[in-house]
Amino acid sequence: MPSTFGDLVTQRPLPNPTIATPHLPDARSRMDMTDEVGTRLMPRATAAPAPRQVAKRTPSTPELAVQHHEAHRWEEAATAYHEAIRESEDRAATQDWKVTARLHNNLAMVLRELDRSAEAEDHYVKALVAYDAAPQHEVADEICALLGNLAFLHFDCGQYSDALKVQDRALAVCEMHRAEDLFTLGENKRRAGIFAYFADQSATAQRHFERALELIEQTGCEQTSAVIELLINLAATHLKTEDYANALLVSGHAARKLDESASSDDLLLAAVLNNIGCLQLRLGRPDEARDALNWGLRLLKAHPVSDDTARAETYHNLALAHEALGNQTSAQVYRRFAKELFISIGDDCRTKIELAEAAQQSVVSSAAKPSNPVTQTFVRQPVRVSHTMAPGALSLPMKTETIEWEF
Repeated sequence: MPSTFGDLVTQRPLPNPTIATPHLPDARSRMDMTDEVGTRLMPRATAAPAPRQVAKRTPSTPELAVQHHEAHRWEEAATAYHEAIRESEDRAATQDWKVTARLHNNLAMVLRELDRSAEAEDHYVKALVAYDAAPQHEVADEICALLGNLAFLHFDCGQYSDALKVQDRALAVCEMHRAEDLFTLGENKRRAGIFAYFADQSATAQRHFERALELIEQTGCEQTSAVIELLINLAATHLKTEDYANALLVSGHAARKLDESASSDDLLLAAVLNNIGCLQLRLGRPDEARDALNWGLRLLKAHPVSDDTARAETYHNLALAHEALGNQTSAQVYRRFAKELFISIGDDCRTKIELAEAAQQSVVSSAAKPSNPVTQTFVRQPVRVSHTMAPGALSLPMKTETIEWEF
């Protein structure tokens, strides 16, 4: 690996929990209640009668709701879930609180698809209330998952502080009842770190990310992708607080792990290298910045999927690196490449390059040109929000941020 990262302190890799979505069997195979009818043996002289026609059982309302849900018929699914909940409430004496909770959870999922967030929140809360009927230690996994679903509803609505508050509740339940489950505890810490990051609570985010890494390390399991994700998130948090030295240190670890990984994500590695280049520039190391950016650019050019925005940003940052090194001709070439790509991409990118050019002009026109003119670098902050939870029995096509249950 090139000496891109400078003199980085050797540090044990801090682990991360990316949870793969579990394989879920086809729900229809679990719900088929039709029995096979065998052919009865008849005397030799008697012709066999026509096969008996067995009427298929009419699906229950919850099953019908699940079928609509699986088929993405959101309005029909919402109607069926509402009816199933009403039927459950009408049988108050025999009501199964667990079924009721799951009905409310799945209805909330459907309402989110219909952009009815306020109603979805109401049903998540009702699902949580239904679990009040059970001892918390018995249903801690379900409560954590439901709180996680509610947190992501707030997150999707841009209510980052509310998302963090709800996730803190999930974390409290997990710490009280599942403290021995290091993997689940680490996942809840990671989610809390993501919400804290977006809520501009960087110190809290850093604490959660670092603890999540420690917990994964304690599991003793090799979870390279999870570790890489957490390192990237932690580096982005340092970057957000302008702690460039620690951001570079952690980004270097992430880049090494990505480069060594058998299933390396070259586009993600290019994004990390772009950030390393920007950090090296901000620390006054244009040579190291150029090396990192050149490496990232090679990865982007070789990748079968072209990411023009990433290439344009890398070109722009390379222009700054060459300018800091006094290579004005190279700087102009890279800046032209960046501008051509930005203009070809769209209006948002045109605005981006115009702002960058304005920042560049302000630097050039200043009386004393600063030794580190990099305030307009394009830093990519790939905070990873792969928020899959895997508690208990699951059913239906599971959304990355939520759980859905079988009845």
